[in-house]
Amino acid sequence: MLESRVERRLAAILAADVAGYSRLMGIDEEGTLLQLKTHRKELVDPKITEYRGRIVKTTGDGMLVEFVSVVDAVRCAVDIQRNMVERNAEVPTERRIQFRVGINVGDIISDNDDIYGDGVNVAARLETLADPGGIDVSRTVHDQVRDKLNFSFEDLGEQIVKNIARPIGVHRIDLSADTGPAVVTSTGAVLKPEFASSRPSIVRRALELNPNFAAAHGYLGWTLAFDGQSEEATKHLQEAIRMSPHDPQNAIFNTGLAVTHYWTERYAEAVEYSSKALQQRSAFTAGYRIHVASLAQNGQIAEAREVLALLKEMHPDLSIAWIEKNVPYTSGPMVKFVEGMRRAGLE
Repeated sequence: MLESRVERRLAAILAADVAGYSRLMGIDEEGTLLQLKTHRKELVDPKITEYRGRIVKTTGDGMLVEFVSVVDAVRCAVDIQRNMVERNAEVPTERRIQFRVGINVGDIISDNDDIYGDGVNVAARLETLADPGGIDVSRTVHDQVRDKLNFSFEDLGEQIVKNIARPIGVHRIDLSADTGPAVVTSTGAVLKPEFASSRPSIVRRALELNPNFAAAHGYLGWTLAFDGQSEEATKHLQEAIRMSPHDPQNAIFNTGLAVTHYWTERYAEAVEYSSKALQQRSAFTAGYRIHVASLAQNGQIAEAREVLALLKEMHPDLSIAWIEKNVPYTSGPMVKFVEGMRRAGLE
């Protein structure tokens, strides 16, 4: 009788879990599960597919993914973690889902659809060392990608971890230089919503250097929308979507268009744009807020209250006081926005 041959291969392994998952489940079991499913459906699974990964298995809050290319594995992890920063921006800190990620390259044993071996075990241990929202990689991974990817790494030295006989060299990817789905402008500045809000002159300069810079149009339009400058904001937001119609950031830009139409009291159009934003990103709380206010001002009070109830499930601390403290409308637009939220029943 011939013995079955063990299949071995070299692979890049990504292990991930949710930091503080038991605590999150204790606070809000249904809300946590909904958040996790939404993040997987809208971000995690599509990114894994984009970077040619294979989900080997999921275990509650955990996930094991195999990649043929270690470069793809690292790029995938960085994209996910940076996008999670934006997705968590308006979620209360104690309710945020934050992934920890470990990546290793090593020999694995394949058994049907599952994988085993030292390569897998090291990735799992690296995950436990990672900070919430962070990525730790083995020295082997670092050495293979450092000249191929433009990321900075922090050398954490040799670490002794459970059930691994030898110390493993660990490097941490530095995500601090760009912590959102952002773009580097032609001036070298990092472009993301909060940057555009604080430095609109630099964003305008980026557009002078490159008028076809879609994200710069979008984030400038977003900033102008929150300042009540509807006409110019609309122009930039529409241009961003025209230039890059499949950009995942278009949920932000459609929300901005909802805001500009709200200010000019075109509430039906505001409802249309905010609906489109929520189709593109179903857990985007900024999109939900303008959708609620627009529905209320459009006379759709019952529907506005239904949507507000959904929003409060995602953001239980939402109140008029919270909005006035945290949402970056200037004074005039804030009054008009709060009026709509009050009509929907928010206190």
